[in-house]
Amino acid sequence: MENNKISHYPVYKGLKKPFVFKGYKGKFIYYAAGGLILSLVIGAIGTSFNIFIGLGVMILGIAATIYFVGYFQKAKGLFNKTKDGKILWVHQNRIKKFNNK
Repeated sequence: MENNKISHYPVYKGLKKPFVFKGYKGKFIYYAAGGLILSLVIGAIGTSFNIFIGLGVMILGIAATIYFVGYFQKAKGLFNKTKDGKILWVHQNRIKKFNNK
């Protein structure tokens, strides 16, 4: 018969820091990647009409993506907090932790 003991193994939960790549943190990495891919696709479609228009649109799209993602990362930060005037609302945690040992 099998033993009904449950084994507990330690789980690595990371360093509790956001993922950083080339200066971009967390969700802004995905925003930058999406903007760059979208700029490349729109530029490729634009080159079917005129190569200079397509390349111009591609370069402007890439530059705008880099600028706005950097701006929003600096201005809003990784975690948005709701502030009304000078009041910071703190919500009470009502979830109870159970200790089953």
